[in-house]
Amino acid sequence: DQYGTGHINTLAVDVATTIRWYSRVKHVPHQYRFSLNRQTSDGGFDAADNILTIVNASDAVEAQDADYFSTDVTLPASALEACAGPQPCVLQLYDLYYFVSCANVLLVAASSTDAPVDAVTTIGEPVTTMSTA
Repeated sequence: DQYGTGHINTLAVDVATTIRWYSRVKHVPHQYRFSLNRQTSDGGFDAADNILTIVNASDAVEAQDADYFSTDVTLPASALEACAGPQPCVLQLYDLYYFVSCANVLLVAASSTDAPVDAVTTIGEPVTTMSTA
């Protein structure tokens, strides 16, 4: 989807959120990077401040299906101001070889009751946009 279109996930900051993704083709070094672009445009994913975590595929693979992975990601409170809306920020999944997928996210404080928070999210093929699982 073009930036700012498609499903928007609401995620809480400073709380571990389980992210699940699908990847049929795996590339060396078999690692996945999650980045959060705090600008209202695509780009900036390689900036050190935007990288949330890098996960080894062997630590994230799900036992029931070797093409599915999951990990917990904690979104920093420092991103709350930039990603609280009205435009979403972009959460990117990259396998350190090529782009895998991305999702639009709005962030809320963990104590907020203003919007429902997605506790488990799926990103990547065969799911074309992030959605609650």
